[in-house]
Amino acid sequence: MSRRGRGPISLVLLVLALFCGPALAACSDAPAQYGDRLWGAIVLAEKDIGQEKGPQITVPPSLESVVSATEFKRDGLIGTRATYTEATLGQFAQLGELVDNAYPDAPVTMDLLAQRRGDAVTFRGTADLKGLDPDNDYVEFSIQFAGPITATNGQQDGEDAASWKPEIGKATPMTAEAHYPEPGSAAFAGWTGLMAGIALAVAVVVVALAWVSRDQSPRPGAPQKRSHDAPRQSVGGTNNRGSGTDGSGTPH
Repeated sequence: MSRRGRGPISLVLLVLALFCGPALAACSDAPAQYGDRLWGAIVLAEKDIGQEKGPQITVPPSLESVVSATEFKRDGLIGTRATYTEATLGQFAQLGELVDNAYPDAPVTMDLLAQRRGDAVTFRGTADLKGLDPDNDYVEFSIQFAGPITATNGQQDGEDAASWKPEIGKATPMTAEAHYPEPGSAAFAGWTGLMAGIALAVAVVVVALAWVSRDQSPRPGAPQKRSHDAPRQSVGGTNNRGSGTDGSGTPH
């Protein structure tokens, strides 16, 4: 390939590198998160009458990556606060077991379920606390979505968060609904756009390479271009050297 052809190719490759490099770097630095995530807390407590500890929440190994348990001591109450962070919908459904296991000697259950349908994420739960003492025990549950809440029967603590203080000694329903696109679909759309851009850039490079590398040799049967250095034929098509007269017009 001639030097004249290498110039455009180098320019095209440079433009492609400048476009793809930052785009790929931006996508690699962006957090890759697929599926819904939920945040919130569960508080189990009882009246503080000088005991060392209240109800204890034990986090199983399957939830250790998203749940942390700390001591809760406030307003004359003592117990445990379990905070869950970025729990998947499957992990969220297991949180009720933390409540069940904290009261092994009492018929206490908390059923939690969250599911997505289209752009809506719906939470349905029931805190059955019939086995607890209304004058002694305290339970609190909160949830935070990745988008705005549109309906709830609990106390809305912000645009995307809600909480409940289920009545002790009864079964309390808990509901909330939020609307937002699934995180994975937004990430997929971003990658689709990037791949389309790279495909377009590659197509431009292929066309450019084909253009500068095209065969420019003369086609068979095509007329040859006359060289500028070729001698021109004299006007009149005659030459004095081969004629029958001399320069004066007299015949030999």
